[in-house]
Amino acid sequence: MNGDDVLRRLEVALTKLASPQTQQRAAMEIRDFTAQQIDAQYATGRDMYGNPWPTPKTGGRAMVRTSALRSGYRLRLERVGTGYRIAISNTQPYAGYLQSGTPTMKARTHVPRGIIPPMWRVGYQKIIQQWFEREMRG
Repeated sequence: MNGDDVLRRLEVALTKLASPQTQQRAAMEIRDFTAQQIDAQYATGRDMYGNPWPTPKTGGRAMVRTSALRSGYRLRLERVGTGYRIAISNTQPYAGYLQSGTPTMKARTHVPRGIIPPMWRVGYQKIIQQWFEREMRG
């Protein structure tokens, strides 16, 4: 069984066993973990997959000119069916150009595109497992 299967099984079990309040608290913990992981990228200069961000043409540290991008993240919990999802946005208008790149600039990915980074997946699994165990204990 791969990591995604384990995560799905735990998510289904948590959805079936947990009260809406417990689900929300677990989702909030996952949201906070995600925010920490995004922030860690700026400390290390590496994206969520461990790849170094390209150095800017003007020199200096990648993605840390004014700290506006770093502080511009907004992580919002959204109720979807019987669960939650985390919507990640950034208040800075240039965030999308950095994320996707341009014809003259290589992308500096700072939020996942489709595939959850392995380190994040492990963190999510731990959080869900802890909540699952709490619910099983009552």
